[in-house]
Amino acid sequence: MPIKLASLALLITSAILTGCSSSSDGADNDATTNPVPGSDPIIAPQLSGRYNGNYLRACREDQGVWEQDELSIEGSVAIIRNAEFTDAGCTQLDIEFLTTLSIEYTGGTMNTALGVADFVTFTPETATFNGESINLGNVSLYDLILLDGNNLHFGLLTTETDGSSPQTRPVQIDVDESAVRL
Repeated sequence: MPIKLASLALLITSAILTGCSSSSDGADNDATTNPVPGSDPIIAPQLSGRYNGNYLRACREDQGVWEQDELSIEGSVAIIRNAEFTDAGCTQLDIEFLTTLSIEYTGGTMNTALGVADFVTFTPETATFNGESINLGNVSLYDLILLDGNNLHFGLLTTETDGSSPQTRPVQIDVDESAVRL
């Protein structure tokens, strides 16, 4: 049971961070990479402050499930609440995932159609499923992050760019999914 829940929580965490949509063909999202190996101690604090805030992906239906995501970023820590509901008004809670992630701003960037996205690495620190602690193991998600006005975007996951390693970091921003700064 813990392995299934851990895998499910990691998938939910990945989906929250990167969006569930794969409908974009990337045609309007040409990317060029400006990698910077390792972490730049000068850039990292500047980047972490840029993304600080509370964000919301409002109540919506996704493949027959009503869900709402809340994300809070403060420096190098993110807290994600993914809630699934039994009703369209998102008032009857069914399932809740709560995950605390560490964020490493590595200093690399990628030019996208929405602007310059920053390279980040998300590592789960703690996770709960309906209030019960679960172990996600020692995994990280290598991703992109971009703030476009009040819309926070992450990388578009594909089979080839699943974020499981620096080499499989997404190469496009998910333009169809975003979280709105509150």
